[in-house]
Amino acid sequence: MPVSIEQALAWEMTDSLPNEYAKIFAEERTKDWATRLEEYWARQANKSTEKGQIQHVHGDTLEHFRLARRDTQPEFHGFMHLSPEIRAMVYEYHLLKGTIFMPNTTPMRYGVNYDTKLTRDSRGRVYPRYKGLPNNWGLRYGRSIGLICGVSHAIQAETMPIFYGRNRFVFPPGNIDFPMLCNHESLPSSIWVPNHMRDISHTFDMRDDTWTNFQRSHKLRFQLGGEEDGEDGGEEGVAAEFDSETYMRRFHDSAMNELLSSWDDRVTDVQNMNLNRLQISLEECYCSLGCCRLVNTVLDRLVNAISAKPRNIRPKVIEVYGWNNEAEKSVIREALETLSTDEAPVEVRFLGDIKEGRIMKGVVYLTTLEFLRPQN
Repeated sequence: MPVSIEQALAWEMTDSLPNEYAKIFAEERTKDWATRLEEYWARQANKSTEKGQIQHVHGDTLEHFRLARRDTQPEFHGFMHLSPEIRAMVYEYHLLKGTIFMPNTTPMRYGVNYDTKLTRDSRGRVYPRYKGLPNNWGLRYGRSIGLICGVSHAIQAETMPIFYGRNRFVFPPGNIDFPMLCNHESLPSSIWVPNHMRDISHTFDMRDDTWTNFQRSHKLRFQLGGEEDGEDGGEEGVAAEFDSETYMRRFHDSAMNELLSSWDDRVTDVQNMNLNRLQISLEECYCSLGCCRLVNTVLDRLVNAISAKPRNIRPKVIEVYGWNNEAEKSVIREALETLSTDEAPVEVRFLGDIKEGRIMKGVVYLTTLEFLRPQN
């Protein structure tokens, strides 16, 4: 439905645009779509139309103001007057990208800096879930394509289901520190981002423990009495000797707790989302020291969280990457298939190759105590 001439003139009147040309542009806005299409095809056929006559009379001057108007007034006034079907076509063209790779660093003022090291294994090969990763993914990015969701409340309501509901979001290992993923109680639940996500990929990775060995060691040595009262005013350490085995056990347990805490956050996200597809990656599903395979731990947490959801909003498909061998594959399948019912079936898929043959062949993981034994 065309807008009124008064509204169109209000949009076009600027200090840099003479009134006679502002009126020409405004009159174009008052035409209905049938007239616009008719004039468009007439121009394509080089037929004389009112618009063609205006262009002929004003010549290059009108074209100059048209280009200046395009560069200085990029706003698309009247966009919400388009039919919903046409607006949806515009949204889909801009927002449907197939896969969105979430950044693995905290957003900066002018974009985000991606760390591509976390997308590869120890031999430098890209993990399967990062298939389609852009070649320039390590460069600083500018504005997000999803920013259109924040233009207005009306556009937000129309775009969020398209952007978040019809793209696949690949979450990196490590901290996921993005405000848009938080469900703020002060905001209506209709605009909570997790409520709109339908297809996500998570990894349960030993690198989700973001503590450094130095940080953890310093804390444990202080707790066990290995350091005196520091200059920072902390409590005085316990003056007692401790053996290396106790230290390593505490070190391992501290790392394990930190890791499981970060994984619980991921599981909670899954529990709060109404997903069509959930993809999980288990390539690096070990404790931070690499001595414990934690697939069963992840399965227990994941199955318990999803089982607590109503059956009609459980993921319809669960895809798995990075199982270690056929025995582990059977365990994973058996655990995940317990989520399936006749009324709400859950399809379990295994993607890629057996990890043992692709990456882990020939690699031996020692237990924590084996690190402590003297090597003769």
